[in-house]
Amino acid sequence: MWSRFLFSHHREDELHRCYAVRGRFFCARCVGLYPVLLLAWVLQFVFHVSSQEMLVERWMVLGLSLPAMVDWVWGQFWPKAFSNGWRTLTGGLLGLALGRMLYIHMKEPFPVGLCWQLLAGLFVVLLVVLLKWRRAIRSSQGSSEEG
Repeated sequence: MWSRFLFSHHREDELHRCYAVRGRFFCARCVGLYPVLLLAWVLQFVFHVSSQEMLVERWMVLGLSLPAMVDWVWGQFWPKAFSNGWRTLTGGLLGLALGRMLYIHMKEPFPVGLCWQLLAGLFVVLLVVLLKWRRAIRSSQGSSEEG
């Protein structure tokens, strides 16, 4: 059970969003996200990149995060949309954004611009969860009225 979760956090009905390797499933987005995040984060330390948050970085982080966010939102309502290759690519872009955010945060905790972006992302997730919850309630009410 735990080893399966460590490789893929998807339920059985979502395994199409994973790569299957020798009977193990690996989340396609996470395959792109975590290695890139780690590499981006480490390289910033190695090359002593400035941790000064600039306006252009806010837009860069937002721009790199947006494809994964759109893909995730779209996939919540149309699960078979997009391919695993696309999920891996958007995960890699998100990894770059999160690697930069993590580096800046470690050097200068809670920068205002990136905190606002995080809150905006959380708002989108909350909105999608509420919409899916509403859809499930309406669906169950419709099926109970038929029976």
